[in-house]
Amino acid sequence: MSTSTPPAPVPPSLPAQPPPPDGPAYAVPHQPPYGAHPGGLGPGGPFAPPPAPPRVPWWQRDGVISRLLVLAGVAVTLVGVVMLLVIAAEHGLLGPQVRVTGGTVLAGALLAAGGRVISRPGGRVGGTALLSTGFAGLYLDILAVTTIYDWVPAAVGLAAALACVVAGSLVAMRCNNQLLAVIVTAGAAALAPVLTHGVTPTLLMFLTVFAVVGAVPEVRRGWSWLGAVRTVPAVIGACALIAARAADDRMIGSAALGSVLVLGAAGVAAGLLVLRRRPDQVTAGVVMVLAALPVIAVGATMESPVSSVWSGAVAVAVLLAAVAARPLPATATWSVATIAGLAVLQACTVLTADYDTSAPFLVVAVVTAVLAGQHRSLPALIGAALMLLIGTLHLLIVSADPHALSVPKAALATLGASTAASGLVASAAAAALGLAGVRMSSQDDERALSLVLPSLMGLYAVVVAAVSAGVAVEHSTGGFFAGHFVATALWVGLGYALLMAGLRRPAYARVVLGLGLTVIVAALIKLFVFDLDAIGGIARAGSFLVVGLVLLVAGTRYARIFAERSAGGPTA
Repeated sequence: MSTSTPPAPVPPSLPAQPPPPDGPAYAVPHQPPYGAHPGGLGPGGPFAPPPAPPRVPWWQRDGVISRLLVLAGVAVTLVGVVMLLVIAAEHGLLGPQVRVTGGTVLAGALLAAGGRVISRPGGRVGGTALLSTGFAGLYLDILAVTTIYDWVPAAVGLAAALACVVAGSLVAMRCNNQLLAVIVTAGAAALAPVLTHGVTPTLLMFLTVFAVVGAVPEVRRGWSWLGAVRTVPAVIGACALIAARAADDRMIGSAALGSVLVLGAAGVAAGLLVLRRRPDQVTAGVVMVLAALPVIAVGATMESPVSSVWSGAVAVAVLLAAVAARPLPATATWSVATIAGLAVLQACTVLTADYDTSAPFLVVAVVTAVLAGQHRSLPALIGAALMLLIGTLHLLIVSADPHALSVPKAALATLGASTAASGLVASAAAAALGLAGVRMSSQDDERALSLVLPSLMGLYAVVVAAVSAGVAVEHSTGGFFAGHFVATALWVGLGYALLMAGLRRPAYARVVLGLGLTVIVAALIKLFVFDLDAIGGIARAGSFLVVGLVLLVAGTRYARIFAERSAGGPTA
């Protein structure tokens, strides 16, 4: 009997699914477009960015109209205070006591109202306007009794003004309200010249009070706009007073000089402190330079030796302040370099004009270029380049112009030991500047660019030094010829030295070798274009012999060193 396995049960078949109407059986079911329904990821989904708010005109934005109204109210009210104090006095209206008392009462009422309003909801704008108008009005009142009516000495008026400004600064700091301090300073500074009938030493002292007191909240709160507003009026007043005294060949008085010194010291100190805490405050760096300008400009009203000493002392003082405040951010470094550079520029200009020599600029260029190379300081490098450029231009235009270097008669009348010394110093400055530029550059293109200016000025300085020395040693045509002979030989020797340096310094080979070849080509052009025609006698023959021998030695030694270096042998 055989047995068989029963067949497995067959599951019931499912009904066939019709294909979707828009494609074959394997098509993905139809979905709504991207972002067309809630829950998607597109513009209509929950992760979509909110729609951009409609643009509102600036005059409809929150607080704009109220600020404009209160600022206009401040201006009009302060003008009214000035009219009460000045115009009424000019026309004999009311008595002095009534005018001063009225201004004081008005200022007190504004201060009281501002104190009540500023603490209420929405009262910051109105309270700021009332308080600033009150403090500015009180300041103008104090200035009036000091300058117009002469009721109190200047020292008493300054003390009262100091108290008024300090109170305004304390209120502004307590409310953390830079606008309050700015309005008080700007309003009082703008109208103060009306009360003093122009720029006077007394006005400068009162403006300096604002500049000094305003430095405290600027440093504590970092209020950069206050720094500009407190400094610019005093700087303008000081420069105007200095210019007026310089036009009359007079020195400014001791009171004005003291104000200028205080203004500069406060500006530099505040700028350094602000920049140490907030290195991104470019405004503080600019304000620091502005505050120092009157201190430098005072030197223009002094006699020559004293003026140069004054300018040098300003440069030394600001550098010492920078050293004491180290480390400094880049903005502070540039500001200090600008102040010191302007002071040194003025000192060198005075010395150059008095002694008819470019040596002051060139000596400063040497020292600054050496410091730039040692400390890799870009401000020092730029300062050295400017000083060398000015000194070389003085040589080129005044002391040793091309006519004096190319015509024996002019050379004998112009050149001498002084121009020889200037040429030597200029050559040293060009060399120091070139070395500093190469050391501070990281790419061949940068190195080549940094060598352009020193090379051109250095070659000219070598000619000035050589020809002037020849004329100084032998005051004749022979000395002139000998000087050019030495200059050409020095050019060739310099080119050869650069070629050797390029072989020994592979990192700088491309730039230094190119410069050496350029100098040698320039020497050959001078030899055939100028020396062959302008100099004569034994000097002409000597130039060709020496240049030729130097080129032979240079070519032979260069080929040997290059071959030894390629073979891995010694290069000495």
